[in-house]
Amino acid sequence: MRTAASSLCLRLLLLLIGLVLFVLCKPADGRQPATDTVTAKAADSGVKAASTAKVKKTKIHRKTRKSKPRATRRVTAKKQAANSGTIQISTPAVSVAKVSGDKDAKVAANATANTTVSAMNNATGKDRRGGTVAPTQAVPARAAALAGPAGAAGALAAAPKAGDRWIEPRTGMAFRYIPAGCFTMGSPKTEHGRERDEGPRHKVCVSGFWIGETEVTQGQWTAIMEDNPSLVKNGDDQPVDMISWGMAKKYAKALGAGGQETFRLPTEAEWEYACRAGTTTAYSYGDAITHDQASFDKPFVLPAQPLEPRRKSRSGGHHPVQRRAPRVWPNMHTSVVGSFPANAYGLYDMHGNLWEWCEDLYDAGFYSRSPRENPVRQGEGQSRVMRGGSWVTRAESLRSANRGHGWSDMRTAFYGLRLVRLARPAAEISH
Repeated sequence: MRTAASSLCLRLLLLLIGLVLFVLCKPADGRQPATDTVTAKAADSGVKAASTAKVKKTKIHRKTRKSKPRATRRVTAKKQAANSGTIQISTPAVSVAKVSGDKDAKVAANATANTTVSAMNNATGKDRRGGTVAPTQAVPARAAALAGPAGAAGALAAAPKAGDRWIEPRTGMAFRYIPAGCFTMGSPKTEHGRERDEGPRHKVCVSGFWIGETEVTQGQWTAIMEDNPSLVKNGDDQPVDMISWGMAKKYAKALGAGGQETFRLPTEAEWEYACRAGTTTAYSYGDAITHDQASFDKPFVLPAQPLEPRRKSRSGGHHPVQRRAPRVWPNMHTSVVGSFPANAYGLYDMHGNLWEWCEDLYDAGFYSRSPRENPVRQGEGQSRVMRGGSWVTRAESLRSANRGHGWSDMRTAFYGLRLVRLARPAAEISH
């Protein structure tokens, strides 16, 4: 009896222990027991932490969706969209459809709105379900905003192209846009007519700028300064001469006074870059130049000197002598601007007609220490750079690399100017 009772107590104790273990180890909501999870982790050591985090995130997401009502989920989605930079524009399209009362229009508006929202979501790098879009499909939100007509016009206006043309309204002076770029400044030692101050050759880069299509004419000068200083006033389309460096600076300032534009003389580097127009030869036309391409080396002859008798000689005769007559030079002087072919940038008379003043102070050794980016020799001094040659100089002086110079207050019939425009309101660009 005692043995049977002990056996019965042992069985009851084992049953009780089994019930306790069953209650403690019972799965919650159909999930695997914690012991099974630990066993699985121990069995598969190659499972990454990212996978576990993904499972936990999914479980939390499901729990949130079950616990929150539908209205709360919509508010949360809108907040998440606002934080991610997504622009919601579906409401205006639906409202337009409702006002019209047309069922087909409403369907079309909803389709358009959905397409637009999808495109905007793609622009932020997210798809409609919150997934990540491939990097090649992501577009900055600002770029999407510029895709409209106004944005496109603004983008085009802000980016002038080579050869774009702008007209100054008061004088009718035309300017051409020269794109930014780099070139080799100076001349090789083998170039015919080369001077020592044209070296050493060095690489220079300039920013984009607007430069006068022609030299400033007598008509354009008179329209601003109300006088014509030219030696021979032979027409409004002739380039204005007898211009000193100081006079050229005053004209540039007066042309921009009271307006939104600013003008100045070109730097020496800008002038050579514009003159070469991508060429590496002595002239923009090649290694030689002819009278069909530029105004230079013009022959002119002073009129015959009048004869005037001397005092009587001892023999009683008279010996005529020559007296210097006033300088009247027929069949000479400058040519009408634009009379010769333009270079590749659409600029006229970069070779010949008149020397053109530059902004730089003349320095024969500047090339050996010139900076690479937008060089200009500044400082106090009397001698200023001139470029291009004139109607009386030899062909060698017309070379793209040739550097002339003169006193800043010197005025002759061989000196003129060409301007650079600084302000660039490209809305006024014409092609």
